[in-house]
Amino acid sequence: DGKIYEIVEATEKDYGRGPQQYFILKQNSLYKDEKNTALFAPVAKVENESRTLMTKKECLKLIDSLPSIEPIWINDSKQRKLVFSEFANSKRPDLVCKLIKSFHSRNEHLRDTNKSLTVTDKKLMEKLIIDMLIEFSISLNIQFDEVRPFIDERLKNY
Repeated sequence: DGKIYEIVEATEKDYGRGPQQYFILKQNSLYKDEKNTALFAPVAKVENESRTLMTKKECLKLIDSLPSIEPIWINDSKQRKLVFSEFANSKRPDLVCKLIKSFHSRNEHLRDTNKSLTVTDKKLMEKLIIDMLIEFSISLNIQFDEVRPFIDERLKNY
């Protein structure tokens, strides 16, 4: 669901189908919602559908690589949706950043002709940006609103 959870512990539960391994997950303390409920999630589901957050070192390496990431654009909307969905769901922050940069580049190009991204593209771009900024915030151990200035400062000599 796009939220960031921490594994608290592994446990075994039987919900009527025999005992299964579950992780008890809690929301990251910086980004929890009002309910802040713990979740029981099957180990296999967590392993298949999630990824480990970047370390600080990985995050800094990705930030340093941002200027060299080449944007792409696919004019055919169906093909673009396929490829961009694959990037967005790839569990690879570098591909997500490539996607964000691609949307941003396309939006700049369209702005010159008084046009803009489609609503679908714009919503996906905004969601991906927020998700990446949250991950950068946690990985770098800084507040959400400090992430963009941090990136700008780090990249100002590129």
